[in-house]
Amino acid sequence: MSAGWEAAKQGIVAFYEERLARHGDDVRSVGWRRAEKQRLRFAVLADVGGLHGASLLDVGCGLGDLYAFLREAGIQADYTGCDLSSRMIEAARAKHPEARFLTGDVLSPDFPAPHQTFDFVLASGIFALPVGDETAYRRIVARLFALCRRAAAFNMISTHVDYREAYLHYSDPGEMLTFCRREVTPWVALRHDYLPYEFTVYLSRMPNRPFEVA
Repeated sequence: MSAGWEAAKQGIVAFYEERLARHGDDVRSVGWRRAEKQRLRFAVLADVGGLHGASLLDVGCGLGDLYAFLREAGIQADYTGCDLSSRMIEAARAKHPEARFLTGDVLSPDFPAPHQTFDFVLASGIFALPVGDETAYRRIVARLFALCRRAAAFNMISTHVDYREAYLHYSDPGEMLTFCRREVTPWVALRHDYLPYEFTVYLSRMPNRPFEVA
């Protein structure tokens, strides 16, 4: 791990734990302003494939809201949520005691367990804050894909905006698409049509109609 990533982790944890202390069980604690937009992001991520009955890792799970979304949608997945913040994990466990939540760093080679993988890996909002230099983002994306057996999906804030918040990180969708196709997997899809300033990337291991529901 780089020193930049270690410093970034501390800042990320501090940012979200301060919000958790201020807002409690609220979408504002995980950096969103409106619950309906959070649900839209989840719905787009869930389009990655047939999640019902599959094992799923939710990276940067926060309060476990993706787990609640899946349950409400009737999607019974073997869910595991992980987050850098132990306080977030404590709050998620209190909110959803029947679900599995872990504290840890997805870039650690032994997390969540040596050689453990999941059918699907999803990540919502984990790239909203700076995580170091551009190589750190790419290492995390590659790690998300390494942890999946079928497909992974993540979202980012787009550089195609008409204003910027100083504390947020903006990613170029074209550059991310090129990186994923060249360095991660040739089976990539990108959506930039559901919210004005965000996009979602799908990474698959299946060469033929990779996102078709099994």
